[in-house]
Amino acid sequence: MRLFPQIKKAFVPAVLACAAVLAAGHSRTAQAAFFENIAVHAKAISLANSCTAYPPGIMAIHYNPAGLSSMHDGQQVSMGLVTAEFALESRFDQDPEFQDWLGGSFDNADDPVSGHTGTTQGVHMYVPMVGDQDTDAIGLETPLGFTLAAAPFPLGVSYRKPGSRWTFAFGAYAPSLGGYSRSNDDPARYLGRAVSMQHIVYAAPSVSYRITDTLSLGLTIGMGQSATYIDMDMRMPNDLMALTKILGEVTEGLDIPIISALTLPPPWFGGGIGPYEDIANLQLSARDDYCPNYNLGLLWEPKNWFSFGLCYQSEVKMEQDGTYRFTYNENFQRMSAWFGSSPLLLPFSIILDLPYEALPYQTGHMVLEGVDAPQRVQAGIMLRPFKRLRLMCDAHWIDYSKTKAYTLHFDQKIQPFQIAKFVGHTDGAYALKMTRNMEDEIHMSYGAELQVLEWLSLRCGYEERKTSVNPLYFDVMAPVPDLDFYGAGIGIQLKDGMAIDLAFGYLKSDTWHVPNNTSKSMNSTAFTDAVYNPYAGLDVSGKMDATVIAANFSMPFKYVYKLGNMLQAAYEQTKEKMSF
Repeated sequence: MRLFPQIKKAFVPAVLACAAVLAAGHSRTAQAAFFENIAVHAKAISLANSCTAYPPGIMAIHYNPAGLSSMHDGQQVSMGLVTAEFALESRFDQDPEFQDWLGGSFDNADDPVSGHTGTTQGVHMYVPMVGDQDTDAIGLETPLGFTLAAAPFPLGVSYRKPGSRWTFAFGAYAPSLGGYSRSNDDPARYLGRAVSMQHIVYAAPSVSYRITDTLSLGLTIGMGQSATYIDMDMRMPNDLMALTKILGEVTEGLDIPIISALTLPPPWFGGGIGPYEDIANLQLSARDDYCPNYNLGLLWEPKNWFSFGLCYQSEVKMEQDGTYRFTYNENFQRMSAWFGSSPLLLPFSIILDLPYEALPYQTGHMVLEGVDAPQRVQAGIMLRPFKRLRLMCDAHWIDYSKTKAYTLHFDQKIQPFQIAKFVGHTDGAYALKMTRNMEDEIHMSYGAELQVLEWLSLRCGYEERKTSVNPLYFDVMAPVPDLDFYGAGIGIQLKDGMAIDLAFGYLKSDTWHVPNNTSKSMNSTAFTDAVYNPYAGLDVSGKMDATVIAANFSMPFKYVYKLGNMLQAAYEQTKEKMSF
């Protein structure tokens, strides 16, 4: 092997491009990407998404549309299969310095969650035309003890007339996937027994134009569907809840004839609700079936040993609508009924806008706002120091700072929110705002490809994903700390333009720790933070990892015709034999 002699001639522009990419890595924030780009294409997974300057075939549609100019002439087709398994572990322990509720009337050592660890049991996802599903319902049980569910992504076709500078393509893929399910008694169920957030691009027409022999531009227009599902139990450990329980217990036998029935019937607050008692279960499912976006790409290939890629992906606006169901526990129903149980309480409840009748559940229509996918920019370089070796380096920037809060709007007054205004809930009885205040994120990724044989390439990659989650709002619903993403895979080049890409990806974090009273979305003990901090008084820790397995098959479209003809011939032969 020898160094290419052309390196010296183009050394200066190459160094400038390298410096531009590498310099971005030194302005890292302390925060990390969500579950984007972990299951788009096998080649990209194996290179840990270091492919802006070395786009992965038809899926250049997503990573850099200008890369379509590198496709073969004629009609090409690409089909993929991907499966992922997430494991989120959470641990809850009492804070020895917490002074407990109402000065010690309730000991947080009595919290049934304290001292317990939970972990996810499988993947949850929204399946178009089927609905929300756990992998237990749609997957295959493996000998290793987990359930495997695969998605048929990506899919794509491309066409370029021989000799033309234009390349056209059409694809479908899943740029963002994340979902899990937990057991019914998992201690983390108060922030998600089952959760999924995903975005699937079901139609992505794309075009690239080779301006010169070394410079190409590309554009993709994407049309996608986003979906969110949440199933969680609810509780509100808070001084007010503790007070209602104490008053309910001490007034159990306080029945003054006539007077009690006209004023404050015992037990007060219907017996009250303890700080560690469940009050409800929430299930919601929402989606937006039309979420447009666009990708712009540039690919500069001045030498066969160097290329530079740049891609801009626009923000994806989402306004998801769907249905919800609050199912109330008996203790909450008793409290709601108590507010309307006497001639004194009923008018006060109406004036203060409190619930005054027991409802087993509330269901209806809701809208979810604030879950837009942020705009992002990715720039990368590819170097070939030797003929058989490619080295890639990419810088990624994601505009997460625009994500301020997720807001749920309901079509009726929700009873717990009517009561929660006395503990700081300021969004009214028709809405729930989950503050996020996420932060912009910059990180680096690196990849390498070694062509060991004319038909076989080995690939590996590493991506350092810094968290985009604001520490003040970290929770176990979407516990995304700093993550390391490792990729490995092989590329097999067969005759007549057929190719197979296989990949394995592994995503892991170190153990994260959230001491008591440091997250306003999980364990704040402030009186006005009751909505929603179900683990107030507890130290929370955990870790996460995920595995991804993907395969991709690319070939000229003529093989699809051949396969169709073979199937047709087999059908005709079978039909002929069965006719006798």
